Amino acid sequence: PGHTPTIDNNGGGRVKILGVSHLTFQGFIVTDMNQGIFVVNSDNIIVRDNTVHTIEQEGIHVNENSSVVLLENNLIHDTGTVPILNGEGIYIGTGSGGPLDNTNNVTIRNNTIHDTDDEGIELKPGTHDCIVEGNTLFNIVTGSSSIGSIEVNQAMSGAQSWGVNPNHVIRNNIVHNSDTAIRLGTGSTAYNNLIYNPMAGHHGILVNNIAGDTYTRVIYHNTIDVASSNAVVITAGTADVRNNIGPATANNIATADAYYVDKAGADYHLVSGSAPVNAGLDLTATVPTDIEGNSRTTNPPPDLGAYEIVSGTRPDPPANLRVIVR
Repeated sequence: PGHTPTIDNNGGGRVKILGVSHLTFQGFIVTDMNQGIFVVNSDNIIVRDNTVHTIEQEGIHVNENSSVVLLENNLIHDTGTVPILNGEGIYIGTGSGGPLDNTNNVTIRNNTIHDTDDEGIELKPGTHDCIVEGNTLFNIVTGSSSIGSIEVNQAMSGAQSWGVNPNHVIRNNIVHNSDTAIRLGTGSTAYNNLIYNPMAGHHGILVNNIAGDTYTRVIYHNTIDVASSNAVVITAGTADVRNNIGPATANNIATADAYYVDKAGADYHLVSGSAPVNAGLDLTATVPTDIEGNSRTTNPPPDLGAYEIVSGTRPDPPANLRVIVR
């Protein structure tokens, strides 16, 4: 307790948690390795409060049918330092060549990921029921507008498949100054995400359907501060897109600087009386709170975008004050 050990392997190897149940790996610095932390064929694992940086390939990788894994409060940066195959910050699952990998119930929460030479977070085909929430990602370079900084792959690829809706959840994340922010390539729900300053020609949220599945992509209450034509781009597949700031489509509204308290300072709280306030549909069965945990029902109807104005939290300054000196 109170110490932070460093694991430095001079460019080789990885930290591997293999065939293990009920283990917490916490408080380490992992650096200068071929790959960072691997969780392999394990369950009930917590990887928390670690710093993983200067890694040749992926930073944290969970695979081989692992389940009930929590990746929380980790700092991951400078991955993919050797440009070969993988430079993901967090990689869940296995490539299409197999073997079959149905890694599931992985929660990726409150991590900071930046300066990766591939996806920041990737959920591979075959994985299911994963939650990506509360993470901050920036300077994510995928090299393609069709790949997300938070990447939900197609439903199946090669040996990888899951027979029903994978039901991934992408919520309460902040993605900025990166390539395309979120790709929804299979059944998933994305809400309360804040996206701004994407690289030129890249998208806020991309929906495509390489595997031709029938699962709906649900896109609610996101703040996407990009041109409306690039806010939510649907090239294939079914999507339910409502209560967002960004797309200029029915039940959404295009972004405008005047909506935000301080766009230059990246404060995307809404200005009282602006157009998104109380303009939303009641989607509280799916989105009961905003990105900060404030109820969507305090002052109905809900506001558009990731942030809900909360009455009484920012009172007007007092007027007509007098100073009495006795």
